[in-house]
Amino acid sequence: MQRIRVARSLVVALTALAMSLSLVASAQELDPGGTFIDDDGNVHEGNIEAIAAADVTRGCNPPDNTWFCPGEPVTRGQMAAFLNRALGLAPSADDRFSDDEGSTFENDIDALAAAGITRGCNPPINDQFCPDDFVTRGQMAAFLVRAFGYTDAGEGDLFEDDDNSVFQEDIDRLGTAGVTKGCNPPDNTWFCPSDLVLRDQMASFLARALELTENRPPPVMVAAPYFFIDEVGHRNRTGPFVAPFARRVPQTAATARASLEALLAGPTPDETNSIPGISTEIPAGTTLNSVTISNGVATVDLSAQFAADEPTESARQRAAQVVFTLTRFPSVDEVRFLEDGAPVQVRTDNGQLVSRAVNRGDYLDYQAAISVETPLYGALVDDPLRVTGDAAVFEATFEFALTDWDGRIIEEGVVMSSSGVDWGTFDFTIDYDVDFTQRGSLIVWADSAEDGSRIDIREYPLILRP
Repeated sequence: MQRIRVARSLVVALTALAMSLSLVASAQELDPGGTFIDDDGNVHEGNIEAIAAADVTRGCNPPDNTWFCPGEPVTRGQMAAFLNRALGLAPSADDRFSDDEGSTFENDIDALAAAGITRGCNPPINDQFCPDDFVTRGQMAAFLVRAFGYTDAGEGDLFEDDDNSVFQEDIDRLGTAGVTKGCNPPDNTWFCPSDLVLRDQMASFLARALELTENRPPPVMVAAPYFFIDEVGHRNRTGPFVAPFARRVPQTAATARASLEALLAGPTPDETNSIPGISTEIPAGTTLNSVTISNGVATVDLSAQFAADEPTESARQRAAQVVFTLTRFPSVDEVRFLEDGAPVQVRTDNGQLVSRAVNRGDYLDYQAAISVETPLYGALVDDPLRVTGDAAVFEATFEFALTDWDGRIIEEGVVMSSSGVDWGTFDFTIDYDVDFTQRGSLIVWADSAEDGSRIDIREYPLILRP
């Protein structure tokens, strides 16, 4: 009884705290896309941001914590951490359970047990917590009812599908409190008590329980500027080669301008210092005056710092970056350059100075022999993974491997492009299976016609979602 009174006594203080947190969350100005990169457009995003502002969640990929992993199920250990942060429970020295030694969440679990919010997972002994087990929606209802002291079940039997659930009373109390709305909108006549609780759903449950105000960030989209990767293809093509990078930018109808602005911003410090190194040849201080598209030609007006006609390798490379970035759009075949409103000549990959509009064919020296267009370098991807691009490889054949966070190959295969004598296109799909959101890589390569060794190797870092 004492533990239950302690837990419920927190609710009064928590209500006042929740009101202040609500004001903080609603007033906070968020960057486009918000705190996490993997919940953009999610129906629960406003509540994810609300509990992040209240420090109830810190993300799922420490120490970076740039992901929330919204579609992944919640474990009992994670549930303990959510509730401990939400309630601000006092630490406990009582090591209640025998199976949480070494768990990241052991302190959270002990705090929850001391407050009477958890009773264990192996009744009637209840000397285990099962921190790695996933939480069902019915179990979640019991956790929240104990944590927030809900006692009113209303008229009862709020949902049609929980009549045989041991958690029916908890579910009715949660529904009466307005913390749950059901699992089959818009009717919401079911609760789905046996379904696993996903992290994005948990955010909404907690935000409602804490009476936090949704804080939906401005929407974003993904732009694809092209930067150089410091890689060697083989002895006849030495690189570096361009690749499209994933960039979250504010959503706009002016997609070509947004992509060029991302290009002018350059690689991030982490990318610049990575291995292999990522670089840009766009001169510092270059600004975009305008970009227009008409009849398949993009006319881009850059500041004079761009120096398109400069007789250097750098001038050719920077032109290639602009051309590849703009011709990624289906509406653009060629690019014409201006500098501060005046037409300028531009260097092609062989150093020729031309006055005409240029296209990708003028810069093939900077395109990797196996050039992946999708997914973007560093992109967040889902299963199945579609891979497209262009290749110039012997007998139109190359190989791929998809690796997980530990570098282990999870899928591999052989791919054919559309041409074995010139540049050809490829388009294939990889079905993969991972248990949680994680970093991975798509690696492509060809076998040398001379000695069978691997050449034209390129690795594309990705974020793999289940």
